[in-house]
Amino acid sequence: MKINRLTFANLASLAGTISIDFTAPEFQENGLFLLSGPTGAGKSTVLDAIALALYGRTPRLSSGREIGTLLSHGQTEYFSELEFNLGERLFQANWRCSRAHNRVDGSLQPPKHMLLEFSAKNGQFEFLADKGEVAKTIAVLSGLNFERFTRTMLLAQGRFADFLQAKEADKSDLLEQITGTEIYSQISQKIYALAQEKSALCREKENLLQTLQINLGTEAEQQQLRLRQQELLATLSQLSQEQKTLQLQQQHCETAAKAARELADLEREMQDLAEEERRFQPKAQRLQRGRSAERLQQDCFTRLQEQRRNLIALEKQSRETGLALPKLRSDRDAKAELQQKSDAALQQRKQEFAALQAVLKLVRPLDAELQLLRRNSQTAEAENQQATRALAEAQRDWDKNQRQQHRAREEKARATAWQEQHQLDGELMTALPELQKLLQDWQEASRNFQSAQDRHEKAAKRHQSSSQSVLEALKLLQAAEMRQQQSEVLCQQQQSAYQQLLNGQSEDDWNNREIALSRQLNSAVEGLKAVIALRQADASCGNARTEQAGLAEKLRQANEILSLWQQKYEVQQERLTLARDIHNYAAMRTKLVSGKPCPLCGSTEHPWDKLPQLEVSEQERALQSLQLELQKAHQEQQRLLAQHGAAAGKYSHAQASLTACQNDWQEACQVLAELLALSPDRFQDTAEVERLLTVKVTELKDSQQQAQRQRAQMQTARQRLQAAEKECQSARQEFSRHEAEWQKYTALAESDQQHLTEAEENLAAARSREQAGQENFCRRAGSYQEECSGIDQAGQCFARLEQRLQDWKRIETALTRALNAEESLLATQAALTASLQTAKERSEQASKTFQEAAALTRDKAAKRQELFAARDCDQEESAANAALEQALVCSQEAAAQLAQAEEKIATSQALLEDQLRQQASWAEIVGQGNAAAAQALQQEGFASEDEFLCACLSSAERSKLQAEKELLDQKVASCRNSYDKAVIQHRDCQQLCQGLDAQAISARLQALSAETGTLNQELGSASRQEKLWQAAQQQYHDLGTELQRLKQDEGQWQELNLLIGSSEGGKFRNIAQSITLDNVIARANERLKIIMPRYELVRAETEESENNTRRNTPRCLAINVIDDYLDGQERDTKNISGGETFVVSLALALGLSGLDNTNLQVETLFLDEGFGSLDASALEQALQALGRLRDDGRLIGIISHVEAMKDLEPQIVVERLGNTGRSRIYGPGCTFQPPLAREKKGPRKRSRSSSSGPIAEE
Repeated sequence: MKINRLTFANLASLAGTISIDFTAPEFQENGLFLLSGPTGAGKSTVLDAIALALYGRTPRLSSGREIGTLLSHGQTEYFSELEFNLGERLFQANWRCSRAHNRVDGSLQPPKHMLLEFSAKNGQFEFLADKGEVAKTIAVLSGLNFERFTRTMLLAQGRFADFLQAKEADKSDLLEQITGTEIYSQISQKIYALAQEKSALCREKENLLQTLQINLGTEAEQQQLRLRQQELLATLSQLSQEQKTLQLQQQHCETAAKAARELADLEREMQDLAEEERRFQPKAQRLQRGRSAERLQQDCFTRLQEQRRNLIALEKQSRETGLALPKLRSDRDAKAELQQKSDAALQQRKQEFAALQAVLKLVRPLDAELQLLRRNSQTAEAENQQATRALAEAQRDWDKNQRQQHRAREEKARATAWQEQHQLDGELMTALPELQKLLQDWQEASRNFQSAQDRHEKAAKRHQSSSQSVLEALKLLQAAEMRQQQSEVLCQQQQSAYQQLLNGQSEDDWNNREIALSRQLNSAVEGLKAVIALRQADASCGNARTEQAGLAEKLRQANEILSLWQQKYEVQQERLTLARDIHNYAAMRTKLVSGKPCPLCGSTEHPWDKLPQLEVSEQERALQSLQLELQKAHQEQQRLLAQHGAAAGKYSHAQASLTACQNDWQEACQVLAELLALSPDRFQDTAEVERLLTVKVTELKDSQQQAQRQRAQMQTARQRLQAAEKECQSARQEFSRHEAEWQKYTALAESDQQHLTEAEENLAAARSREQAGQENFCRRAGSYQEECSGIDQAGQCFARLEQRLQDWKRIETALTRALNAEESLLATQAALTASLQTAKERSEQASKTFQEAAALTRDKAAKRQELFAARDCDQEESAANAALEQALVCSQEAAAQLAQAEEKIATSQALLEDQLRQQASWAEIVGQGNAAAAQALQQEGFASEDEFLCACLSSAERSKLQAEKELLDQKVASCRNSYDKAVIQHRDCQQLCQGLDAQAISARLQALSAETGTLNQELGSASRQEKLWQAAQQQYHDLGTELQRLKQDEGQWQELNLLIGSSEGGKFRNIAQSITLDNVIARANERLKIIMPRYELVRAETEESENNTRRNTPRCLAINVIDDYLDGQERDTKNISGGETFVVSLALALGLSGLDNTNLQVETLFLDEGFGSLDASALEQALQALGRLRDDGRLIGIISHVEAMKDLEPQIVVERLGNTGRSRIYGPGCTFQPPLAREKKGPRKRSRSSSSGPIAEE
């Protein structure tokens, strides 16, 4: 990690915005710089800013809740921004926090933390993480969490030599935090846990194996079960063949009965259709009469009805015209009277307009004078109002001046009284920094006491835990010893049992015997399967042949039905075409006149009246219905065709299967001839061969099962022997392991007891320092009348003192402001008095002018009111002119309406005469049509026109009767066809079921079904039992194999556990940390050769017993120093001087930061060490060591206030700003911007009128 730029604001004493550019040439050229300044000025605050930007916490504050104490006094916001490199990647970390509502007394808000990464593609920083993910992301990217960062890059005050001076246990923890060796502790714990888990799993599998062995059935039980299964299968095969034969006979009987029922149903249906034809005869006659009436309607009655309608319409029109004439004459008289009234009104309006013109000549001059007087009056009124407002404003300014003088005197009196009452607060100007230093010392001592108390509690818990572990380890050791003795006795017993089962033979002899029996049994079983398959294939072939013949007959019937529906569909298509042709020429037929030529073809005769009267929509519906029936018949034919094809395929497959089974049987006969000792001619009787094979299979299985039982007994005995041997070995290993654990926990308990004693001593010393800090602060704060009983109240006490000092300053400022305001207001009072007098005089003059103008205006207005009241001249003239024009328009409209009424009367009289002439002509035509219609009725056989109208049918009724007639004809034809087919089918079925008794067949089938169900249940139970035994046997075998593998795996894990495994992870961690410490020492020695060649570091060697190597504590992490000036004498680091301690600690710090870790690349290092504690000689050694680090290739910052280091260049200086409690910073790459002055705001809920607190500002 390389730090490039740091920007922060308002942190502790460094108020304002500060930026430090570490890429400045001065830093890059030297590689070493000094951050100097007096104690408490804010040098370490720079390191706090770096840690705050990266991890949201600082090395000097123990918890995140104390971050609020970093905010500079009087500020409302503080932040830290750090730009840094990780390899080639550039990042920016931002941390920001503020107070609520941007007020000093606002509550502290949750901080905002964000990590950005620079994108070369976009040329700007892009979001990467925020909130709690920032620290985690930085740890993943850099390999530095907060603890490692403070140990390798940022060595804060008091922690520089922690690693060198720490005890071995603490040094182990530090190494784990700095170098990340905690992974080895986790590996050691994981190995220990896995070893325990493997042992427990093996014991669990052994118990399960013993349980399964009990549930396995005996060989005799299994052999008896298999024989019973074979008997049941043979019986079920015979019953199945008989059942198939009876089912075929029953099917023939049912088919014959069904054919007889269908024939009887068809005979009844034919009788019903004959009765339906008889009932339909009246409807058929009505349909015939309707067709005659329809022809007569089209020939003459359509035209006659049209002529009658025309005559009626003319008679109605003439009546309406005759009735309208009297109304028109009455309307004409009313229009004439209206014209006379309009002329009289016109003359009256003309006289009124002339009188109005004479009055307006007198009124218009008066209106002009009155308008001028009113404008003058308004001007005077405006000037009067302006003078009044000026007078009021001058009076307000004078009153305001008097009030402000009064308030200034009151404020001065209050400020003076408050300062006299709080005179002691003025001394806080000089005493407050001293109190702040005492408070910080007390807080530091309190934190140290709390830390010591926590370490004491942890040490007590560890001691209690280690003591409990010793007792548990002792119990486990005793149990392991007992288990070892029991396993050795069991191993001897199993060895004796296995030798008895072998009976002097080898395992190979038993294996060869089992192989021979297995080969003979496989040959016999294959032959039995072949003969059974041959008989089943023969039966399947016969069934497929019968099914194919039945489907062929059904397919033939379906083809005949499809052909019948196809013929009906074609006939209906022709009828639909004819109906459409008739409909298309219907409009032209209405225009034909009997005896006149056709306008299209010129013919006087047409064949359309000879055709049937068909409706297009009815024929289309009939065609759709037939199309649906045709589709159904086609689908049925396709379905049967597919079934017939499937049956044919099934028959072919059955034949192929029969041929294959015959070939297999021929091959099996060659093998069975030697096995059964039979001649080839005896294999023709398959039933006899099946019986012989069944007996042979049973004999071979008995022999094989007996051999398997003996083999299983030997295998079980061998497995038990192996399990006993492994159990004995496992018990020995477990005893050794528990013995090592007991020794380890005993040593750990002794170490924890020593740590507990040390923690108690540190706790007592920290308590004394904390009490001394409390007494110093409380004594000093008590001199200012402040009481403090604990560290929690100390901050509040100091805040109250700060607030009292701020109140004193604010009151002093308010007093000065009140004195200045009083002097200024007295100077302004004389000018305000002169302005008030001038405003009064101007107001009186303006009021007098306004009253004179108003009196003159009232005189002129009264004269005009007397002459023309309040009316407007222009409006009255316009209204009179409009009334005159309206009267003229009304007169003209009345004359026009009268002329229109005269014209309507003449038009109606002419129309009535024309209508009477047309009515006479149409009456003659209708008489001729009636005579022709009567003659046509007699020719068609109708006695009267009423009888003809009753015979006429509507289109819907005619179509309905026609459809009923066609449907009845179709039913009769279909029923007759079905009856002929049913007679043939009934005759064929009677031949097939001749001599069969359906009731006897049904009874026998029921008996067979019951017997088969009973046998199947018994066979299912036997099969389930066999599967259970087989599954148990397979599970037993698999479990034994798995147990063998698990024991082998357990041995490997136990061996690994003995090497590096431990319950608390210390064994492998100690090995890794020893190697890591050697690497750190080697790196540190490389640094020592540069900064102080006389020294060399080595790891201290101690004698370790076998028990110590198994302990969970580190072996030896102590470090000694070899001094070449003392003839290579090796010394403990506890015995070296302060300067030597500094040099060695610096070398170790550089060695830790330079470890070969790809995730840990430290290019910037900060050393914040208390150089003031070194004497002159030690300081000289430290300066010489630091001077040799310039060419190290990394940037190293030294934080110190020692005068002797002031010559180190380049240098960043932190300088105090007087007694303000604030500092500024300057130097290479530094910019400093002071904080902006903030307007002081009083507390939100403090009353302005309160006399007990400080004076509120105006």
